[in-house]
Amino acid sequence: MITIVCGEDNSSSRLYFAGEISNFKSKGFEVKSIASEELKFLESGYIDKTLFGSKTIYINENTHKAFLRNKKALNTLLDTLSKNKDLVILIWEDSISKRDLGLTASVTIKEFRPDKNIFKLIESCYPSNLKAFINTMNEIRTKTNDFFVFIMLSRHIKKLILYQHGIMPPNLQTWQEIKLSNQEKYWKSDLIIDYYDKLISIDYLIKTGKSPYKVFDYIETLSAYYL
Repeated sequence: MITIVCGEDNSSSRLYFAGEISNFKSKGFEVKSIASEELKFLESGYIDKTLFGSKTIYINENTHKAFLRNKKALNTLLDTLSKNKDLVILIWEDSISKRDLGLTASVTIKEFRPDKNIFKLIESCYPSNLKAFINTMNEIRTKTNDFFVFIMLSRHIKKLILYQHGIMPPNLQTWQEIKLSNQEKYWKSDLIIDYYDKLISIDYLIKTGKSPYKVFDYIETLSAYYL
């Protein structure tokens, strides 16, 4: 059994991943971390039980990064491993959607998608649109992790900056490009770079524990100035 936990909502996916590990431990499984490069060794055999008789669950993180240039090899490997019904593997993929993983192998995929209103929020982030932006933020602030919203917003602003400079994000769909094109027109290059710079500064304060305010308060203050 192979289960892959993924999704852009990495906070929820990580909690689920940790919860699954705890569940297996409670069932008597021994948890063993395995590097992506070592997964292939499970094809030829593995020790199902430890010296004390407990079964083993193999865990791994960000397997797809080890196969970025050869997704076919990853799918082939996972298909082969999935045929062994006694083999238990749990993989966590950080902040990537099921679609972008591009897996065709016969494995179980548990995807955690962001609230649709988060996409509505980041798409409404542009000058002269403050009211709509704040209204949307108020809709999600009580039911969504604030730092996750912050990360999604920061990534999107970075994507807009790159798009303004002719750098296309990978796997960009036509409808996504249309939205980026429409949104970036509202931003002057120096203004959006300054906005992103402020977001990076806030990220530093949060991660170093030096932030005296809540994340949504920061976003709201920045929005009042830039939007």
